[in-house]
Amino acid sequence: GEALEEALCFGWIDGQMKSIDDKTYKKYFSMRREKSKWSEKNKTLAAALEERGLMTDYGRKKIEEAKENGQWYAPNPMAVTQEQIQARIEDAPERNYALAILDLDHFKAANDTFGHHFGDRVLTFLAEKISQGIRSGDIAARVGGDEFLIFLEYKGDLELVVSRIFESLCGTYEDFTISVSMGIAPTATAGCDYDVLFHSADQALYTVKRGGRGQYRFYDESMKQTLSVISPIEDGQDPGEDVLK
Repeated sequence: GEALEEALCFGWIDGQMKSIDDKTYKKYFSMRREKSKWSEKNKTLAAALEERGLMTDYGRKKIEEAKENGQWYAPNPMAVTQEQIQARIEDAPERNYALAILDLDHFKAANDTFGHHFGDRVLTFLAEKISQGIRSGDIAARVGGDEFLIFLEYKGDLELVVSRIFESLCGTYEDFTISVSMGIAPTATAGCDYDVLFHSADQALYTVKRGGRGQYRFYDESMKQTLSVISPIEDGQDPGEDVLK
């Protein structure tokens, strides 16, 4: 407890386990890994340390960095897993499915202008709007700082379904304009493998963000060599490293 609190005061840390022998392990703290997220436990501890006047300037700096790069926001604890989505597809592969990834436009501006607590409320508001805009059989999950995933089954015109969801998310929260960019990958185009489906939707999202944001695009073969916003890419470049938020 005390060791964790002290570590949090002086930066953002990860708990690590190291094997000493076949029966003994040592737990220690290290600098946070690049893709690691803050846990709710550590957020609560950090807030308590701030209230007690124990948080250092360095610790505050690490928290601000985490909020800016999306590492402060852990995935939605109610989010379904990749395996569950893949199982859903495999249970009835003859049906039509689509995976959409959406990104809140100008989120950094919201944080910079109104503060990070306001930014947190905006994300909560958007998550609620997404839940309200999808059907009971659809799946929604948070997959990054300000990125969300929607998985749905559809019949008929997919664009009508997507357009309805997209329009339901536009609006304002207090003085901040809610605008989203969305990339969609139908299984009919991208196939039934989850990883490929996710990456294809991410490539479509990248295309939207490079084209001006505030719209949606469906994945097509012309995007095959396109970079992505949040999913890994083969050459090791940071996902979407030159895409402005």
